[in-house]
Amino acid sequence: MMNSLGKDLLLISLLFSLTALSAESSFDRCENPQTIALIERAKAVIDMIMYQNLATVDEDGEAWIAPVYSAFDDKYNFYWKSSLTCQHSKNIRFKSNTFTSIYDSTVEEGTGFGVYMRGNSYQLEDKDIEEINHGIALMEKRVHSSDLPPASDCLFPFPRRVYKFVPQQIWVNAVVTWSCPFNTEQPNLLNMPA
Repeated sequence: MMNSLGKDLLLISLLFSLTALSAESSFDRCENPQTIALIERAKAVIDMIMYQNLATVDEDGEAWIAPVYSAFDDKYNFYWKSSLTCQHSKNIRFKSNTFTSIYDSTVEEGTGFGVYMRGNSYQLEDKDIEEINHGIALMEKRVHSSDLPPASDCLFPFPRRVYKFVPQQIWVNAVVTWSCPFNTEQPNLLNMPA
């Protein structure tokens, strides 16, 4: 039997749309202070942590995870550079479905907070030169450096490429106190009206 505190505290997986993170978000009008705090905390983690854990699957269905340094744009598309021969690069060429997480691994046990994303990753090709330049500019800005190799060094015949992750879902796991009647359904903010 669940006590009243148990009814008020519910472990949820909070899904929110990509626009929940952006400035023009309909969730900026959200009045639930806990939801607002979670979105702001997710933004802070993404801003602070330069590496994301990128999970891919190979042709045999074997999982692979790799930390990649990345930068992101205002739509939370993530860009990184990797060698064509890296396992995650090979996996992305085989299947674009990707899962990634971003979290601060330096905090004490039990105090962590992570942001989880599901989406698709793509190897940018010669035809995507504007997007390659965009990704490199974001990476330069993130590390405050203008000495990253030019886009031409990320095209044939060179071995490195720029990759792009486009999230379809972003969420955080959190304990939330609800001030509404107890409901066991998982809230999915992707389906909430604007």
